[in-house]
Amino acid sequence: MEVAVGRLAFVKRAKALGFSLGEIRELLVIQDEPTGACAEVRDLVRKKLAIVRDKRAEIEKLEAHLNSALRKCNRTLKRQKQHTPETCPVLGQMSGPHSRRDR
Repeated sequence: MEVAVGRLAFVKRAKALGFSLGEIRELLVIQDEPTGACAEVRDLVRKKLAIVRDKRAEIEKLEAHLNSALRKCNRTLKRQKQHTPETCPVLGQMSGPHSRRDR
């Protein structure tokens, strides 16, 4: 029972680090090996870190696009208070044939 609880805690901590169930299964197999296979674990962690860094870069790029869209909306809304209503530039960009994100 104690072993099962320990393995469950291991799975929970590995999941919190972003490892998939398949990767966690692989880590458990490595853990059960008598040598500990630290080099294999290191390689798995390196791969996971590279994936996290790629995702972070994608999220930062998305954040920049959303900030730009928000600024466009704010400028348009400010102009609309002074003049006649305009078409939303963000909707126009999304429906246009060549939006920046598609290039």
